Amino acid sequence: MFLNCKILITSGNVSVDDDNFCAIHKNGLVYNGRLIVDNKFRTTDASIYAAGSLCEISHQYKSLSNGHCMRMDRNNGKEIGIALAKSVMSTSDDLHNEGLVEYEESFPIFKDPRGKGGILPNKYFYYYIEMPKYALPKLFKDKVSNRPDIVSNTDSHYIKFSFNNYGLVHSVTYLAQEEV
Repeated sequence: MFLNCKILITSGNVSVDDDNFCAIHKNGLVYNGRLIVDNKFRTTDASIYAAGSLCEISHQYKSLSNGHCMRMDRNNGKEIGIALAKSVMSTSDDLHNEGLVEYEESFPIFKDPRGKGGILPNKYFYYYIEMPKYALPKLFKDKVSNRPDIVSNTDSHYIKFSFNNYGLVHSVTYLAQEEV
């Protein structure tokens, strides 16, 4: 399949450089600290799609979010990329007519954990994995976790399991000289 487009911009940076910022404003796209998109990742110009850490789903979909975060930087990048690809491909008449791609999400719900990791000096391996951050009501945000963290800290490793307000694993931190 070929995607017929004039330009494709990708970025791994968390901030907007001057050229991208000017392009956003010159095209009349809504930017309020984040590039605003609809439930199908379209900007205010329906022919321009965007996704990733610089984007946020329009607040007009807030009632459909069921507490899920509107900002994309708090979700798994791979999962966002797959949803974006499905949305873009659903505009292809060839694929759509053959029933190969359907994207009818009223609000994209991202459920996969996101993680960070790397190799630190002295060959230490570091991993941090956390569940998506849901926009919980203040009542639940201030509620203290009903379960203490579980920490294993020895000379050879550090592992920490943190729990959310419901007692479910919220995050895992790992630091050791042994790769997982």
